[in-house]
Amino acid sequence: MDKWTFLSMSFLGKKAGAEDKGDARNSMPVSSQEDQEDGGSPSSASGWHCPQEDVLVRLPDKTLLSGRHGASLPLVPPAQSVSSHSETDGKPFPPLPEAAISTLVNHAKPVPQEVSSFASWRISFGLSWVIILLIKNLPCFCFRGGRLSHGKAFLLLNLLPPHCETLGLGPSVVGSSALPILVQYFQRLKDESGKKAEMDKNTKPFFRSLSFDETTLGEREAFTLFPVLPYSLRVLNLKGNRIAKGGFKALAEADRLASLEELDLSDNNIGRCGVVSFSSVLNRLCLPALERLDMMGCPVSMSGAFSLMSALENEEIGPPLESVCMRLCLESQTSGEQGGEKSDETLARSLGGGHLPFVRVLSLDLEGVDVAVGFLEALSGPGRSHLIRLHLKLIDSFDSLGVLSGLAAGIRSGQLECLHSIRFCEVLIPSVEGNLGDGGDGVSALEILEERNAFFEALKDKKLPRLTELNLGWLGTDDGSVACLGHAVWRGNLGGLREVGLSHSCFGRVGLGALFGEGEDGLKQRGFDKLESLDLSHTACMAGGGASVFAAAVRSSFFPALSSLRLGFCGLTDEGLREMGEAVEESSGLSSLKLFDISGNSEISVGGFGVFVSSLSPRSLPLLRDLGLSLQRGTKDEMEGVLQEGKGQGKLLEVTLFFCP
Repeated sequence: MDKWTFLSMSFLGKKAGAEDKGDARNSMPVSSQEDQEDGGSPSSASGWHCPQEDVLVRLPDKTLLSGRHGASLPLVPPAQSVSSHSETDGKPFPPLPEAAISTLVNHAKPVPQEVSSFASWRISFGLSWVIILLIKNLPCFCFRGGRLSHGKAFLLLNLLPPHCETLGLGPSVVGSSALPILVQYFQRLKDESGKKAEMDKNTKPFFRSLSFDETTLGEREAFTLFPVLPYSLRVLNLKGNRIAKGGFKALAEADRLASLEELDLSDNNIGRCGVVSFSSVLNRLCLPALERLDMMGCPVSMSGAFSLMSALENEEIGPPLESVCMRLCLESQTSGEQGGEKSDETLARSLGGGHLPFVRVLSLDLEGVDVAVGFLEALSGPGRSHLIRLHLKLIDSFDSLGVLSGLAAGIRSGQLECLHSIRFCEVLIPSVEGNLGDGGDGVSALEILEERNAFFEALKDKKLPRLTELNLGWLGTDDGSVACLGHAVWRGNLGGLREVGLSHSCFGRVGLGALFGEGEDGLKQRGFDKLESLDLSHTACMAGGGASVFAAAVRSSFFPALSSLRLGFCGLTDEGLREMGEAVEESSGLSSLKLFDISGNSEISVGGFGVFVSSLSPRSLPLLRDLGLSLQRGTKDEMEGVLQEGKGQGKLLEVTLFFCP
């Protein structure tokens, strides 16, 4: 078997021995036949010793290629060697096949993402191996997913060029049986470089950025790996993993992150013990260079928050942080709880007043009036906010005055321009038609309604350019409030909206028309081009002609990006559903829709659903996957029968029904 056959088979991901059994040991370096299969493991019987020993490849002409870091012999001979073989007895000598492949690879300049993708599949693994062997400038490489056996993974890991600075690791490298090999690999980097010695970039990778696939690391893996992490790390991404207390304890004791500048712990369920352990690491001794810390998606409760903030606030021993992203859950103290200097309200005021300037991205769950009012008052006060992104979740905060007026003041002062999302939970504000008596703590419901109106007026008058989510469910939003929201959209104040929630509100057809800019000449509203999710459930917006208004909006292509539409319990009838079906068919509206929930509308019958399906064509709603229906006027089998009849005509082929009793 010649070299061309060998390298060609490498491109195809085949074993050379498959066609030349005599040269099986000279073929592409693999551990065993089992290791060629996806998910296989290295076998001791195959002689696999990576990463303890160099990986050698012997070409048919006895040339040795070493898989050791940066030490691989070139496939292309030196210039003098090429010239010496350029002629044989005066006749031209054909170019070496490996030289042609090397030229091809270097000319193509494959991007690292493609090379990483090739390594994940058996059919293209050989191609990835050849590229890594030949290319001299591969800045990053990722072992993503779990398709690659760890035998193959460590073969590639040992071939990475010296200038590879970014490494992504998945289950194939961190899994239970692969973990000891990875520890040995990092330990070898340490032994070769020395703890304090300058790394020799000509002999080994100089990793500056290391990331792990989500859910790859647990407490055991973290406890094992953290003590052997490369000293050269500048960026460590642990997003979506389960580090837990033991992992943070190992991080605190590792003494290996002196160069770390960025740490991503987002979406980790740290827990109170984990936060306390991590807080002990937040000092100049353990993390002297840390500038950016991301803890978004890690809900931190009161006890953990104070431990964390105590570490962050200490400028003398704390790391030189410039940017912190975090999520905090703060609660108002009840009358039976003991007050004190350290309370959630105190922390809320510190965050709102800009006393922690390094906190740049903040997700706050504020439960109760005191913490919500404290934060909003401080935000609108004389202090300067350093927030560039704010996510607010307000829980059970509206039985007293101050919250909605605080929001209005923050919007008008410009301090809430950083607001990215606002969500109201467990709120029930009475409508004007309802009880205007005691709204809680002796406050009249009328006063609370006046605050709500002030909030919507502020939305109409001031821009919130970064706001992407506006969830006003349970806020008792009436026609006038929705009209203010419509004006805000029409004026471009809410141009970035991607999610709008108006469920459990009090508006109807009039409010819906105002939301869409209804006038004498029809609908004029624009501004929902980026909207991906709309929730109008538990309102009366589809009754009394509201469905016609919505159908007109669909015909006008108001929602090109809408993927989720919830119209449950909103007064939709057979006639309204028919109008919507016709609007979809006439305009190809809602072409991005994936979820359509019309459950709970008791006036929709089996026949009405059948008319809706009949009005569609095979090209209608091409992305729809989930359709919600109610069973009040039909059985599940009857509804399924209508859908199957439509599928027989090529309609809604990928749709699955879900039912609301």
